[in-house]
Amino acid sequence: METKVVLDTNVIVDFLRNKSEIIRRIHEMRLDGVTFGTTHINVFELFHGAYKSSHTEKNLSAVKGFLKSVFLLGTTPESMEIAAKMLAELERKGLPIEMRDILIASICLVSSFAIMTKNVSHFERIPGLEIIKL
Repeated sequence: METKVVLDTNVIVDFLRNKSEIIRRIHEMRLDGVTFGTTHINVFELFHGAYKSSHTEKNLSAVKGFLKSVFLLGTTPESMEIAAKMLAELERKGLPIEMRDILIASICLVSSFAIMTKNVSHFERIPGLEIIKL
């Protein structure tokens, strides 16, 4: 099994909403020694969602608490070059994906992290990216 996994925003949101399937899966994977992380791009998405919500303070607190429990991954010049190359290739094929997803994918690739996501249709377009489907 993967030992390093980035949690995508949709997985983190379900975790914060105490969805039993996600809670169980993450707990089992932790017992198997998996290290969990997320990217600064996901952090942006989480904060954005919290500020848009009707329960801003509660959601901000939940996000900040969650972030203390995972490894945070940022961009590097290498990950940005990979993202640019992948996006150009996907655009040539007529299969572009959302900019934030390409950035998340490139960070995962450079850092040797798999990604756990419910948004498989975008991430499966990225060669070499290991995806854990929910």
